Formats: sequence, structure tokens, C-alpha cells
Amino acid sequence: MDTLTHALSGALLARATAPKDAPPRSLPRRIAAGFFACAAPDLDFVVSFVGPVDYLANHRGVTHSLILLPLWALVLSWVLAKILREPRGARALYGVTAMGLALHIAGDVITSYGTMVLAPFSDWRAQIGTTFIIDLWFSGIIVAGLAASAVLRRSRWPAVAASALAVQLDGVRLRRRSAPLRPREPRADGTAQLPSGGRLYRDARFRL
Repeated sequence: MDTLTHALSGALLARATAPKDAPPRSLPRRIAAGFFACAAPDLDFVVSFVGPVDYLANHRGVTHSLILLPLWALVLSWVLAKILREPRGARALYGVTAMGLALHIAGDVITSYGTMVLAPFSDWRAQIGTTFIIDLWFSGIIVAGLAASAVLRRSRWPAVAASALAVQLDGVRLRRRSAPLRPREPRADGTAQLPSGGRLYRDARFRL
């Protein structure tokens, strides 16, 4: 998934999970923390300065690791607490930072590139392949949720609804992708229609 969509999805999740009893002025800091945390794993782009091969080999590596997530969340929440001037310190941002990092990893796993979720102990790449790296439907849902949240500032339900819709969208794609391909009954002209199991392909016809 592209970095901007990652960041916006982190902001949306931060708003959707904001506690009702949180101090009013803490909400902008929480949303900003979710925004930056969910984009942070893509800082591994610095490897591209070493060389394109090194970047392809190491992209979505240790910065995308579930094993190292608690450590990254600890470091990042401390940095963000300083940048955002969070009066309650890093502890107040640790939870939303960890969720942002986890959401970034999930957002990359649903693409087909693959993500080394067990790095540095394994270079196995988890991938589901239901979503493009740049997906306008996915990004549109997130932007709409943030816009609705900006209008209805006192309610977190627009963010909750948009988050649920994004998850539902990927669930539908996963079911379609997993559906077995079975030819339909032959037509009078001796051809049959093969239903597509994925969104990339149109129905194909073949001669029986």
C-alpha cells in the first residue's frame, strides 16, 4: 500500500479507537501520532540510496516485523511525544503508535509484494494479494471517513464505520479470490463462460 494511504489509515484508526474519556485537547495529538506511526515503517526507503537491489531485498523487512513491533513502538512513541509535545509523555502514545505500526504491516500483507513479518529471524514474506499497492477504492473509503470525522468532531462513529467498510471490502475481495473457478453450463453455440475468481480478470470464454 502507498505510504500516504498508510498514514491516513493510521489517523482514521486513531480517531476510531479514541477513548471517550480522553482529554479534548489530546485528540489532535493522538490522530497525528497514528498518522506518523502508520507511515513510519516505510522509512526503510533509505536503503534505496545503497542500491536498487538492496532496496528490493530489504524493503518491508525489519521495519515491518511483528517481532520487533513492540521495540519500534517504544522508540517511536518517545520520539512522537517529544515532537507533538504530549504532556503525558510517551506512555500516552504507545498504544496508538503500536496500533499504527500493526495496521501498516496488515496493509502491506494484503498486497502481493510480500512482507517479512518475522524479520530478522526469517525472510519469509507474508502476502494475501487482495489489494493493489495503490488502491483508489481503499484510499477513498479512508479519506471519506476522515472527512466525515472532521465534520462530526464529537463522534468517532464515522471513523469506526469507515474502518469497518475498508475491512469488509478486503474481505469481499478475499472471498472472490478464493472462490473456485467452475465453468458454467454450455451455451447453444458450444461455448461456456468461465467466472473470474479475481478482480483483475474479466469473464473468459472458451470452446468446449
